[in-house]
Amino acid sequence: GPWPESLLSPYIERRLREWYPASNISVACERNGAPSRQESRQERSNRAVQSALGHSASVGRTADGKPFVDEETDVSAAHCGELTLAVSGTGAAGCDIELVAERPSTVWQDLLGAEGARLAGLIARSMPEEPGISATRVWAAHESLKKAGALGESPLLFVSAEADGWALLASGRHRLATWNTEVRGSAGTLVIAVLLRMDDASL
Repeated sequence: GPWPESLLSPYIERRLREWYPASNISVACERNGAPSRQESRQERSNRAVQSALGHSASVGRTADGKPFVDEETDVSAAHCGELTLAVSGTGAAGCDIELVAERPSTVWQDLLGAEGARLAGLIARSMPEEPGISATRVWAAHESLKKAGALGESPLLFVSAEADGWALLASGRHRLATWNTEVRGSAGTLVIAVLLRMDDASL
């Protein structure tokens, strides 16, 4: 059944560390605070980033809005409805969380481009799964690459189909794990993407 958000973070971290043991990635997935608090998106991002870090660090913003903490730690955050996903680690880190929406193939091709649409088709056949889920994986992966400043460096490649709805992708030194799931209290299927940059020893 749908996952409670309190179990998402430890589960995602455990799976990522199984595939990428050298990674020190930390993950936080949180639901909005009480409606009376009326948190802004930035406040929600800051709170989730601090949860991923494990302490109440000061979170700044670059000119394009990307959160940052210090020169040694990369952080990223994403929102979908009432949920906020955040990751932290050394090396480039990025993440995204998206609600799956079924769209005509022509619309997805416009959104993903020809290469992205072909990749989504390959994932859909390999998993197997609905085309909209695979297309959302590719979209979320591109968003994660963009947040890590890596978009356009290398093509996005399909690596493997794993258990429990995971599909692993790669782009140069970057590794991306994408997962489709349902979360208790949230309508529809969600796709979560987490990006890590691997050093030479980890490739």
